[in-house]
Amino acid sequence: MCEKSLTLPNKAAADNNANGAIEIGDVISSLRQIVGLEEAPYARIVDQNGHHKFMFDDQVTELYAVAAGDSDLSWVPTEIL
Repeated sequence: MCEKSLTLPNKAAADNNANGAIEIGDVISSLRQIVGLEEAPYARIVDQNGHHKFMFDDQVTELYAVAAGDSDLSWVPTEIL
């Protein structure tokens, strides 16, 4: 399965609806965005584990700005924020 080759930030970006799983609905949503049928959701801040809900404490060592559907993390943060 392709999901296993994604890093945690990539998985967080591929999870369009932020429900914690990459499902067919996420893929359909991405395709709808690509062809212009749907607006892309706002960018999210995720921690090094791909979680979008976290506490700011010493356990958070890295933060990423990810755009929903951008599983290869190719968008530049200035384009998604």
